[in-house]
Amino acid sequence: MTRNPRSTYREIEVDNEFGRAARAPGGLSRSDALAHAEAEIERVKPQVSQYIKQECARLGTALRSARAGKQVDGSAVAQAYTASQHLRDVADSVGHPLVGLIATNLCNIFEAVELAQIDYPAAVIDCHFDALRLALSRRYRGKKLKDLPELSTGLVQIVEIAKDLAARADTAVSKTS
Repeated sequence: MTRNPRSTYREIEVDNEFGRAARAPGGLSRSDALAHAEAEIERVKPQVSQYIKQECARLGTALRSARAGKQVDGSAVAQAYTASQHLRDVADSVGHPLVGLIATNLCNIFEAVELAQIDYPAAVIDCHFDALRLALSRRYRGKKLKDLPELSTGLVQIVEIAKDLAARADTAVSKTS
């Protein structure tokens, strides 16, 4: 193994069964392994795309339910959080980057709000619900985030505002305790 003395990282050989198998002669080359992985992703993409549609529908229903009354419904938010987690884990890797961004944002918001124990920001939920509807429309489906700079930047800013709101509320609670 050649090492670059100026590199900022170190390669560490893993001495376990998998590491030994990976280094064994006659194994798959890295390029072959990547080609097989890409082929497998293409093979399962239709099923994963269907799963993403189902989870988006579930997320949309949960977000709509969360905002049905005057106050945000916590149980519907829990369902939205679960659907967001599922989408966050797969959407971007199969060509749905906007859905992945929305799901990641919602996870971050729900976690920050839950940690600070404040009310869910209704306007933030509404905004992400609208963004999800856009992401699922024909016009936006499959678009890269670089093609939608205003939308993606705006969604990220909303997350930062929600996190800031949660942090301020958490700090205020800490000072009164």
